[in-house]
Amino acid sequence: MKKCKSCHAEIPAKATKCSKCGTDQRNWFRRHPILTGILVLVVIGIIGSATGNKSNQTNTSNGNSQASQQQEQVKKFNIDDIYAKIESGMTEDQVKEIITQDPINCTESEMQGIGTSKVCTYGNVFLDKGAIVVTYLNGKVNTKTKSQY
Repeated sequence: MKKCKSCHAEIPAKATKCSKCGTDQRNWFRRHPILTGILVLVVIGIIGSATGNKSNQTNTSNGNSQASQQQEQVKKFNIDDIYAKIESGMTEDQVKEIITQDPINCTESEMQGIGTSKVCTYGNVFLDKGAIVVTYLNGKVNTKTKSQY
């Protein structure tokens, strides 16, 4: 037995709703499985962008040329300008035209009853001082977020 979160009545331990007041006993993640799935994909995309694309890091043999390329890339990838141009409903190709670079990381999943969800991270948090994460739903921009450092 356990106590209801709202009225503190004794209810069975496996109950999802209180028999007395009807309050849902499940936590937020269990009540919102679709939002939880999208949140997990966004977090994975951010982690992937933070750890991915190590090929752009400077090595000692040609450090000067790569350092200048990295500085040039930081100037080209203006997160605020690019973020402002991305709009809901755009296709992935339209977003790529605005960003002018391939995503660092993309994660795609099929969501039953909703369609295909794809989360792509653009920019490198180390080189570009931030990143833009775009969530596509059925091939069109659904949400966008930006992180700057």
